[in-house]
Amino acid sequence: MLLTLSLAQAGEGKLGEAIQSYDKCLAIKPDEFHALHSLGNAYYAQKDYAQAAATYEKAYAQKPDDADALVGLGASQSAAKRFEDAVRTYQKLLPMKPDDANVRFNYGAALFNAGNCQGAADSYREAVRLNPTHAHAHYNLGIALLRLRL
Repeated sequence: MLLTLSLAQAGEGKLGEAIQSYDKCLAIKPDEFHALHSLGNAYYAQKDYAQAAATYEKAYAQKPDDADALVGLGASQSAAKRFEDAVRTYQKLLPMKPDDANVRFNYGAALFNAGNCQGAADSYREAVRLNPTHAHAHYNLGIALLRLRL
């Protein structure tokens, strides 16, 4: 019941109320994966990337085979400028979603921001191969290649 209420509040954009409801839900059942994952989403939407990352880490600990928890974790780490952490997270995620162009793109962005332009270019190339219409991957590939030539 609380989880449903939390989801409805989040859907209505009432993130503060949703976070309180998720917390109540987790006080009753601390290992409720969906509440943890959704709480991470709410924190991310509020741009509280540190809390989002911590919550996604808990969700991942509950369900290590769930790729979505790692997607949220990697995005939160990148948004918090924790690029080395994001790289490690995406390295765990890649075997789970090998054909996901967005995961490859985000991995490339984390690599680029961590200073690994060659790795970023390789990841962007793979994103383009997987989705030839991914405009941002094409653009970022060009930027990475330019950096490699300077």
